[in-house]
Amino acid sequence: EIINDRHDTKIEDCDIFDTHIVLYERKQGISQIRIQSLINLSDYHYVTLPESSNAHIIAGTNANYYSHFIRFSYSSLICPTIHYDYDMVIYLFF
Repeated sequence: EIINDRHDTKIEDCDIFDTHIVLYERKQGISQIRIQSLINLSDYHYVTLPESSNAHIIAGTNANYYSHFIRFSYSSLICPTIHYDYDMVIYLFF
C-alpha cells in the first residue's frame, strides 16, 4: 500500500513518475498537492501555494515519466491563472 486511506481527503487527480507520485487532493474543501516519494514511502511533502483556501488547481501535461518537474495551473479569487513548473526534488517553483 503506497497511499493510505484517509476518509477526510479526496484524491482528484494524480501523476506517476519513476521516483514520485503526485496527488492532487482536496481536504476539507481546500485544494493541495502532495508529492509522495516512491523510493522512501514515509517521505512526502505538500507544495506550498500562495493562497490555498480558495485555490483551484489543475494538473498540467506531465508526459515525461523520468522528469522531476511537475506542471500545474493555479488560480484563486484574487489571482489569475498561473502556470507553474515545480521541482519535486529541491522543492522550487519555476
